[in-house]
Amino acid sequence: SYIAVVYAIKGATGILEAYKLAVPSFFPYLWISALTALTTVGGYALAVVPGLLCSIWFMFAIFAFLIDGRRGFEAMLLSKEYVRGYFWPLVGRLVIFIIIAMIFMLPFSFIGSYLGAAVSNWLQAIPQILIAPFSFIYFYLLYQALRGARPELASGFRPEKKGFFIFMAILGIVVLATILAAFGGLFYFSLNKIDPPFI
Repeated sequence: SYIAVVYAIKGATGILEAYKLAVPSFFPYLWISALTALTTVGGYALAVVPGLLCSIWFMFAIFAFLIDGRRGFEAMLLSKEYVRGYFWPLVGRLVIFIIIAMIFMLPFSFIGSYLGAAVSNWLQAIPQILIAPFSFIYFYLLYQALRGARPELASGFRPEKKGFFIFMAILGIVVLATILAAFGGLFYFSLNKIDPPFI
């Protein structure tokens, strides 16, 4: 649905037409989301700072695809290029947004703490559902502001070498596979009531 919203705003089309445009973009959207997540995990595997850098650099990769038509690592690197020179202002805006979101969620958490775990979980889901579309719109507006500040990138961007980021994505796969294997092993041993050999 978020894909359709971007296409509706971008081309000022109707909702039905926007959904028709969104359907063929679904799998490329998932691919870019997966690449961004894996590369960021790989960054965190190296250290906290590379992970945080990747989180900020690639936060607009989805919009680089939906708005500028870039795909895969090219969308991620375009996002990184837009962020260049605006890193700390973006971090400041993100911190403010997170603080506002937390303040908005506090009353729901406070009320839920008096109503039991089941009701608390439902109450905490309400602000998350409400915040999600606002966060998407906020990031969309930030991306459009960056595009306005650097209009030459929309058509003249040439991606840098992506070998290092491919390595980080592969590292992310290895990290996630290791975690899944570890949890799978623990689950297997717990089912069979066997003490894991590494404990």
